[in-house]
Amino acid sequence: MIDLSTRFNRVSVQAAMLSFYLCHKPWRFWIVFPMLFNKLLFWLHRIDELDYQANYWHYFLDEPLSEKSWRQFGRRLDKRSHRHVKGHTTIVGDVPSFFLNWMMPDSHNVGLDIGKEGSILPKAQTLSAKIASLQPQSLVVSPRFFRKFVQDTPIESKTRIYANRHFFSSFKGFRRYQTALFLRNVVVLFVMAVFTGVVTIYMASAAYNLNLTNVVFKSPRLILLNILPIFAFMLIGYLLFNRVMLAILAGQVPAIIVAIVNYFMLQYRDYPFEYSDIGLASEASNMGSRYSYMPPVKYFLVVGVLLILAVIIGRFLKTTTLRWWVRLLTLGLVFISSVFMMNHYYLVDDYYTLANNDPWGPDADRYVVNGYMFSFIHSVKNDWVIVPEGYNAATAKKLLSTYQYRDIPADKRLNVITIQLEAFQDFSKWSDLDIDPSVYAGLHQVASQGMAGQLTTTIFGGGTVDTERKAMTGFSELSPINGMTNSFVQYFNEQHYVTRFMHPGDAWFYNRQNIDRYLGFQKTLFRDNYYDKHVANVDVVPDAKVFNDLVKQLKKVNVEGRQFFNQTVTMQNHGPYSTEFDGDPLLPWKKGYNKDDYGIINNYLTGAKETSDALLGLTKKLNQLDQPVVLAFWGDHNPWGGDKNSTYKMLGINLRQSTQEGYENYYNTPYVMWANQAAKKIMDKDFSGTGPTISPMYVLPEIFTHVGWKGSQYMQVLQNLEAQVPVFGEKNHYMINGKLTTHPGKRQQKAINKFDDIQYYMKSNYMMSQKQLR
Repeated sequence: MIDLSTRFNRVSVQAAMLSFYLCHKPWRFWIVFPMLFNKLLFWLHRIDELDYQANYWHYFLDEPLSEKSWRQFGRRLDKRSHRHVKGHTTIVGDVPSFFLNWMMPDSHNVGLDIGKEGSILPKAQTLSAKIASLQPQSLVVSPRFFRKFVQDTPIESKTRIYANRHFFSSFKGFRRYQTALFLRNVVVLFVMAVFTGVVTIYMASAAYNLNLTNVVFKSPRLILLNILPIFAFMLIGYLLFNRVMLAILAGQVPAIIVAIVNYFMLQYRDYPFEYSDIGLASEASNMGSRYSYMPPVKYFLVVGVLLILAVIIGRFLKTTTLRWWVRLLTLGLVFISSVFMMNHYYLVDDYYTLANNDPWGPDADRYVVNGYMFSFIHSVKNDWVIVPEGYNAATAKKLLSTYQYRDIPADKRLNVITIQLEAFQDFSKWSDLDIDPSVYAGLHQVASQGMAGQLTTTIFGGGTVDTERKAMTGFSELSPINGMTNSFVQYFNEQHYVTRFMHPGDAWFYNRQNIDRYLGFQKTLFRDNYYDKHVANVDVVPDAKVFNDLVKQLKKVNVEGRQFFNQTVTMQNHGPYSTEFDGDPLLPWKKGYNKDDYGIINNYLTGAKETSDALLGLTKKLNQLDQPVVLAFWGDHNPWGGDKNSTYKMLGINLRQSTQEGYENYYNTPYVMWANQAAKKIMDKDFSGTGPTISPMYVLPEIFTHVGWKGSQYMQVLQNLEAQVPVFGEKNHYMINGKLTTHPGKRQQKAINKFDDIQYYMKSNYMMSQKQLR
């Protein structure tokens, strides 16, 4: 005598029958829940075994499948079975007898005494009693059947357990064997995690810098911190699905994806893949036409080998039959261990090794020397609002309340226009480059009429919203914006200005359609709701047309007797730039140049000239207005310059962030603040000469200072702080007295600590109006 699951080499034929039934009647998925409740009642001894069985099979019989369907199901199981059973062998199963006869019409079957209507038959016996009455000479059953119907019964001594193509004379022997299999499979998973980790570490960053990549393998701790997440995913997959192949894939697939994305990020942006970038997946896919997302052929070969190994190992390694509570308990232990490792290692800066022990080194270098997986997980904390050490909300509020909210004086009301220019850089500032003077003639003329300086951003080649939103919020570090957020935009709203955000691109890009509303803009204009219809229905609207439309909107607002505050973010001259160039060169050819990078820089300069000329045209139009206007524009970040910044290397531009020159070359972009003649008459001091090097957070405070406005309490905090710490750079780099440093003096550090508390208070406490701050 054998049980049904052993006959068909199944873990549970009962579970297979439920799956088969729901495939034919998927709308009855709800029956799973009362079935589970019924099982719970039986487990708690609230109902007896016969009632439990009858209640369970009632749901199959309430809307039954045909006898033909169940016969097909039985034949399907038989085809997948490798067991050959003698004709006189008795098959026993915890399935109604008529089901057994349908599925195996040629066998002698012993099942449950349940009729086709789901009722218990007269003189029904439990399955254990029926087997005992038959007094079989031998019984071969699955582990599940043994636990439910044989264990601790008179027929236990005659029973053998069949699992993993092995026979066991006792349940303890079976458990010892399963434990050995489980441990063996876990060891295999760890070996595969090691292999996958090593391979993907090279995939992620070897093309960026092989020497830095090799640093990972000099530290056992770093190797382990990169491998453990892959192993954890494999182990979770194994505990959930009980399949070795699926477990390996559960660790390999995420690792491969993160590694390849990191490869492309380093190639195109010179910046690694961080946790916060996950939310920009749609933006990345939209940029597919601009960048090539085809990895090297060798990557396909490597990934193919990894996946083939997963299939081969999964094909030959036997799975275990761990009980559900053991798997659940182990999952809990894995979860607890993961939380412990996150809090004590992955998110701790002390374990995040400096690149070559250089605190000034670029983030990409530090990311690479720590390994892509450890670094990616470590970057999770960059997407949090970190509470400053020793922070006290009451103290922060008190510091902020020492300033008094000030309205804009009636005689000093003017229009404020801010424009963030896509990838705008003045390459003529590098004197070694003999750039045609016409490229930046417009920019230089406008700069001579205003105040020009350097904006120290914290991004390179991409991430435009970092600069964009810091300028509007006055924050030194951006945190996720998921709801209404304190910003300078709201101050202008309180002063009854018309506030408008304008971007001739898609509204969903960087989630601008929501976040700019959270920042307080009364109206947001994008290509789909404005530019396509009213300005130009083209992929990229030229800056000249964007600026002309901006002037029209300004005039319309002023005619209505209102003042205008605007942030415009442009799109023209977005990278990447073609390596082919057939126009008039704007940079003479030099020995040592290469054709591709020479094409990139000339294509970029062609676009920069158009923007430069458009800026001059804009100021001429603004100067003709009777209404006072202050204009500020800046570059959001340096432009893309070929894979691994090859164009910058060809031009001899130092981007080594370990030096102040390289740091400033990497992060600095030009800004200009300008006022028309009407505005100059009411300003406290003119925009002129060379402006200070500042962070984006200081753009509007600098304007307020020149115009003679005090603004909100937070605005005044920044106005006072700028003189002490004009630059909050990347990773605790500060500009103090013209020098970049990671170790501010005591006075400056005290000012930074106070600002950190106030900034966190502003981030975590949204105020409808700072006028009400007491």
